[in-house]
Parts: sequence; structure tokens; C-alpha cells
Amino acid sequence: MTPSLRALLVTLSLAVSVSSESCPSGWVAFRDSCYYRSTYTIEWETANEICAAIQPAARQPSVHDLVTDAFIAETLLGGDRAWLGLSRVDGVWSWSDGSADDWHYWYCDQPGATGDACVITNYAGTGKWATYRCDDPHYFVCQVHAANVTATAV
Repeated sequence: MTPSLRALLVTLSLAVSVSSESCPSGWVAFRDSCYYRSTYTIEWETANEICAAIQPAARQPSVHDLVTDAFIAETLLGGDRAWLGLSRVDGVWSWSDGSADDWHYWYCDQPGATGDACVITNYAGTGKWATYRCDDPHYFVCQVHAANVTATAV
């Protein structure tokens, strides 16, 4: 899919998003969730801890379709790569929020044999995924469903 078509899909999806007033300051509304993009890099395990510290119900995002992938890759990250909530334990991939592992957008030859956590990239506007070691530093994204936003969170 071309980058311009992906951008159009994201724009159309924004029309049915939750309002930005439903999200904490500094978070971006998309569909039924609010998203936060970090300004610093950390290892994979720490990302969920920080997401929950910022907003109690927040986790690294689970991605179940191309439109959400495009939103994260293009709107939030703009070319940077960041951790997703997808990791491999004993050869099985699962999302940190417990949602179904029902869609993937891996680069060619991915997932790799090394690295047990997933990073979304935006090389050439693709938003495809690759595996990295959990202790590699990358940016991270947090996702919280708008209905679960806590007003008193940091």
C-alpha cells in the first residue's frame, strides 16, 4: 500500500475517533483509544511499567489492522521506530494487553530468530514490524482505551 493511501485511511479513521477531550493532555485520540509517544528510548520490559505509571490502564499498543498500524507509524512516530506490545515467550507471540494475536505486519524474513519483542518501523513509509532484543533501547508508545482514562493520573 502506498504511503499516500495509508495517510488517507488514517485521515478517514480520525473522523470516527474519540474526541481529543477524552484523552489526557499530551495524548492523541484515535478511534476508541488515546495514544502517547515517548520522547526517549528504553528497553521493552520497562515500557509497560512506564505506560501504567503515566495512565493506570495504559499498555504498549496492540495492533490489529493496517489503519491502526499506519496511524502509529506515520502520525505518532513519523519515521522513528518504537516498541509494540507484542512479544514472544517460548516461541509464542502474544500482546501484552491479552488481546488476540490475529494480525501481523512483519518485514520480509521476520519474525527473526533472535529478538523476542516487536518494533514498528517506518522505513519507506511501510510501518512494518521487526524483532529486536528486549534490552535494546527504542522509543515506545502507550495506548489506553478512552473509557479507561483516569483523570487523576500523572
